[in-house]
Amino acid sequence: MMKNNILFLCLMLALSACTSQPKPQKDSTLPILDISKEYPEIKVDIHELGEVEYIPLETTDESVMATGWHNCISDKYIIMKDLSRVHLFNREGKHLFSFEHSGQGPKEYHYISELYTDFENKEIYIADPKKIQVYSFSGEWIRTLGNIPKGINIRFTFNADKQYLITNNVFHDYFNVENLPLDLTPYYLIDKQTGEFIPLPLIVKDRISRVVYKGIKDISKNIAEPIIEKIPIEPMLANGSDILIADFGLDTLYSYKNNRLIPIAVKYPSVHDSTPPVVIAPTHYTDQFLIFQPIEMKYDSKYVLQPMADAPFIMWNRKSNSLHRIKLYDSNRPEKNIKWDMKRVQFENPNHIRIIYNAEKLCEDYENGKLKGELKEVASRLTEEDNYVVAICKLEDNLLLTN
Repeated sequence: MMKNNILFLCLMLALSACTSQPKPQKDSTLPILDISKEYPEIKVDIHELGEVEYIPLETTDESVMATGWHNCISDKYIIMKDLSRVHLFNREGKHLFSFEHSGQGPKEYHYISELYTDFENKEIYIADPKKIQVYSFSGEWIRTLGNIPKGINIRFTFNADKQYLITNNVFHDYFNVENLPLDLTPYYLIDKQTGEFIPLPLIVKDRISRVVYKGIKDISKNIAEPIIEKIPIEPMLANGSDILIADFGLDTLYSYKNNRLIPIAVKYPSVHDSTPPVVIAPTHYTDQFLIFQPIEMKYDSKYVLQPMADAPFIMWNRKSNSLHRIKLYDSNRPEKNIKWDMKRVQFENPNHIRIIYNAEKLCEDYENGKLKGELKEVASRLTEEDNYVVAICKLEDNLLLTN
């Protein structure tokens, strides 16, 4: 407890000058991410970024997946969340082990709301709304990190360091039936051994929710069902152990690394200058680049994701401090732009991106002669019932991306 108090005090002192949120100015000493401008567009082949691996995940009766967007990846392992099941593959895609411990028991989880991995200690952390369970890479229960405190609904959790996880409390996104007070310090470290929640001293007074509509749908005269429509964007991304915090209600973006929370850029104009607000939604974060979408948080009754679909992808080169609109594609599948983001992806090492290819669609493109190179060769061995193909690219240093 003493060590935690000292950590909190150090973080508070480090942030004493940067937790206040004056409106951003164009003469800020921090880089300005001006979302009011139109930027030139560049198209970038993923193969220009670095060497690309195509890894078909082995399909067995035990490993077949319905979903596979939530991943933890190291140089040795690929761990996939599939509904309430966890699949472990080696880096070549061979299936090693799967487990599911859903239930109401003391060593089980109700369902998987969050999955994250400590690769060094070979521990898998699974959170449901009430608790966090820790399992080995072979699926054996190790410990339970106590109960998640009341009024905290964790999302976007990452492995921060040897001692802590880092997470965001999105409790305000949902129905607050008990009318609990709003959490003004919504970012927390979680002790991996005790489960203690330690708030980061980052104050968010005017929180902006991902929820754009709340209502009640009448099913019958006696039953009503709540409706929550939200845009699936996230304020946190991980670049190895460097965690980006781009809270929607703040104008300053932060990096959390080595027990330090450092401001790295400022949004302009202020997110609070428009109604509905326009937020910066990060999609990828590396040593050199931040990719984001400026999204207007409005409700579209025809298609709730329309504001997200309309928003461009903007790349900020953190080294040259330049901004461009960007479209990413794979020259081995040139007719389709890549819908890329790193939400719910944790790489052990920094400067990687991951793309998921659906086997059924790859087979269709192969039959229609739309694939090239190694991806064509991989697709030639697939069937429509196979698991995903994971494409992993390790970014080269000091990339120069121009028209």
